[in-house]
Amino acid sequence: MGKKKYLLLLTDFYPFDNREPYVKNEIKFLAAHFQSIFIFCSYQKQQQSIYELPLNTSSHFLNTSLSPLEKAKCLKWLFSKIFWNEIKFAKRSYQLSTSFSILKIILLQLQIAEKCEAQLI
Repeated sequence: MGKKKYLLLLTDFYPFDNREPYVKNEIKFLAAHFQSIFIFCSYQKQQQSIYELPLNTSSHFLNTSLSPLEKAKCLKWLFSKIFWNEIKFAKRSYQLSTSFSILKIILLQLQIAEKCEAQLI
């Protein structure tokens, strides 16, 4: 079977920090099975990779911080089906009551997900 085209790998720290050491071993295996691998990392304190990456692999930063305006825009999610599905999921799976903190976390995470999607397209 031939190589697949591309892999987008979303990480919190790899390859700019050592807090996801298991990826170091996995990336070698993945590189052999994909034409190109793009690693998108949300950790931005380190500018250089601390790991040697395979030749067909590149790393990029994924900006997950929200400006005050972007935080205000998260209120639009109150009118979306996905928001209410997340509320139901949190209640059912984690027995969480609907508190202001839970609502805020879900709203902000949906806004971050939308911002990440825009960067990946």
